[in-house]
Amino acid sequence: MIVAVTGLNTASAPEAGFGVLQALNGDSKRNYQLIGLAYQPLDTGLFHLGLMKKAFVVPSPGADQEAFLGRIKQIKKEAGLDIIIPTIEEEVNLFNDMEPQLRAADIAILLPSRRSLRELRSALNRQLEKQEEVSVKDDNNEPTVLPPALIKNPVSEQASLDLTVAPDYFAVTVIAGSKSKIVAISSIKKILISRYGGTWMALTVDSDEFMALAVEIVRKTSWQGTLTIEITRNQQGEQFISGFRQSFPDWIGLTAQAGANLPAILIDVISGKKLRGVSKTSPGKVLVRSSIDVVTDLNHFGKISLNGEINYG
Repeated sequence: MIVAVTGLNTASAPEAGFGVLQALNGDSKRNYQLIGLAYQPLDTGLFHLGLMKKAFVVPSPGADQEAFLGRIKQIKKEAGLDIIIPTIEEEVNLFNDMEPQLRAADIAILLPSRRSLRELRSALNRQLEKQEEVSVKDDNNEPTVLPPALIKNPVSEQASLDLTVAPDYFAVTVIAGSKSKIVAISSIKKILISRYGGTWMALTVDSDEFMALAVEIVRKTSWQGTLTIEITRNQQGEQFISGFRQSFPDWIGLTAQAGANLPAILIDVISGKKLRGVSKTSPGKVLVRSSIDVVTDLNHFGKISLNGEINYG
């Protein structure tokens, strides 16, 4: 099975494609041929060897959908292509528009409907309205209203920040089948977040605590495919939804080492495989992201820049 993955940037705000490729590479039970789709030859994930069999530079669908579709059809003809996994948030609506053409080209993809996307936005707006009405006490016992979206990072440029009073940040990623039934779930607590919002350290936690919330959201929105729910818990133990992602998060590679390989399960769902029960990651696994230097040959950069593709051999 030949699977293409987008989102290959691993710089300051890492995209999820790198983690998806890591997870799929770590699945010895399934035989995938992996292709990377990059929107520019400077995407840093292109220079990591061992992740993909091939990589291609493609036009941005946001700028020219026809050019993108033409390139995808060319890739299918030359290299074969069965499934696309988009991992960038802004891609979901664009791929929704192109789904009929992709299906006609015999390329599978699993996305939420436009109705589901509207329902999700409405659910978040209702949550934010509710959140604005909640009052808590600060250190001086003065009432203060929680902000509309609790997205401030617990890690600040100021070393004197007292992390004991910072909120706790969680994220829950689920995969829902075509009947809006959750087949896989992974939950983490964010320990270290970059100033750009990237997750640089995370701990898997018990997903049962968030299952009811996830089931309710998936059911009410008739969701299918991948969904990530961002959750903030304040010092009073009150819990708020602070955001949604219609795609995999940057920490998704962790799931392959924690007992439930969500990217592989997504492919199973797309392929029509019957799955029993709900796969869950085990608590207690820690993701630590580090910055590394990759030294490569000039020919590597030249091939992807001049030819728009590279074969990693």
